[in-house]
Amino acid sequence: MKKLYRLIGVGVAAWMLLSAAACTAKIKIESAQPQNRLSIAAEREQAAQCPQKQATKVRPAPVDGQPVLAEPILAVPYTIGWMSDTQHYSAEHPEIYMAMTKYLKENKENLNLQYVAHTGDIVASGGKGAQWKLAREAMDELTGIPYGVLAGNHDVSDGFENYEKYFGQDKFQGQTQYGGSYKNNRDHYDTVRMGDTDYLFVYLSYSPEEEDMAWANQIFSAYPDHVGVLCVHEYLGSESTLRSMGKILQEKVVAKNPNLYLVLCGHRYTEDCIPAQFDDDKDGIKERTVYQCIANYQNIGGGGKGFMRFIEVDEAKGTMRFYTYSPTQQEYRDPPEGAKNKQPVMPLPWAGRKNLAQAAGH
Repeated sequence: MKKLYRLIGVGVAAWMLLSAAACTAKIKIESAQPQNRLSIAAEREQAAQCPQKQATKVRPAPVDGQPVLAEPILAVPYTIGWMSDTQHYSAEHPEIYMAMTKYLKENKENLNLQYVAHTGDIVASGGKGAQWKLAREAMDELTGIPYGVLAGNHDVSDGFENYEKYFGQDKFQGQTQYGGSYKNNRDHYDTVRMGDTDYLFVYLSYSPEEEDMAWANQIFSAYPDHVGVLCVHEYLGSESTLRSMGKILQEKVVAKNPNLYLVLCGHRYTEDCIPAQFDDDKDGIKERTVYQCIANYQNIGGGGKGFMRFIEVDEAKGTMRFYTYSPTQQEYRDPPEGAKNKQPVMPLPWAGRKNLAQAAGH
């Protein structure tokens, strides 16, 4: 019996070596070809053909105490979609708004799309119900995909009444990601598990006051083991530097929460991602990096031509990749000339800090 198990083990090892060699050869051949982006479905299929790319669990076997390889687990990247400043679509180009959200819905599996964030200016004129109705219809295309919104300055030009009517807490209550609301969804938070990571998205509408920021700090503190994402409308300017509100938010929210690693904003006209470092334990070493990101395309014509931002997270590689795509133009977009950070792939800022609760001092 022992000889039989040894023969089986030798056979499995030989098969894995031959498969690895075949995959290596295939990769070398393909590397000479133009590097086009694979869909998530294609990556999953390729991973299934290449065992060395898979994370493998080992479980104890009762026979002779020898371990047996369990079924491989594929480490598949997932995507976070990000929209902002859609006001001109609501007012002048409704067909683009509908095409954007329809694209997200139809490509949910292909992208492994797990969540969508909207950082405000949903409509152009807060007092015009027709724009709100169209925006609501467009965002309803995302039914089945967790998403969150906030109010930008255009949304509240006539107060919060229409925002609360079309995107108030009653529109989100009961959805699995929805954690809670402050002032009828002017601020709210979502919790979403993607891959092996628990995320916390905290939304603050335009021009948050002291009480809004205090509420946000309470939420971040209540989820110390989650990767925190702060979604606001105004933070960075068109030159990728902190605006006045950005300085306030950085000092009173971002710097105070050791589990906050990502800031998303719109409002001004550019696309960029600026790292900032923080010394949470006051030992003189800035151990936490926060990516402060802005995306707004309304100044390129056509309301923004349908461009939106995507964040692809690859936990196996410990990276996140930012890219911009328009389903109406059917093209990707390079960073603008004035962008300070044109690097599309960056390390996960929370990689290596697995115990976020300990990092937060809890």
